[in-house]
Amino acid sequence: MPSSMAGPHVRMTSVSCIVRHNSPSKEVCCRVISCSPGTFVQPCQHNMTSDVCLPCAATSYLLDSTNSSVQYPCIKTNCPPEATTSTAFSRYGCRLRCKCDEERGYYGKDPWSCKRIVDKKNKVRNII
Repeated sequence: MPSSMAGPHVRMTSVSCIVRHNSPSKEVCCRVISCSPGTFVQPCQHNMTSDVCLPCAATSYLLDSTNSSVQYPCIKTNCPPEATTSTAFSRYGCRLRCKCDEERGYYGKDPWSCKRIVDKKNKVRNII
């Protein structure tokens, strides 16, 4: 596959290949690729085809580039129950890709210290 057809997250190398063990009875030789941050390597299934870069799930991330030779898995974001997944790391508290879940009434800067504020009429209110 020419590099122009490889997609925005893929950089093809030369005709190098590596051997993979997909099952105890089958070895597959795959063309080596490099994947951008936010994507992981999906091994090829047929000889002399290329591995594929796929995006991490919405609840996971990968900050580093990865490639067929040194494959890094996506890291699952484990947010506290009062928080939700965020596209950016919190600048407060633990460095997680989480933020307080304001849609459920939780507020605060640190995703590990989200507070739910309810007024006397049982309405959630904003912290100022």
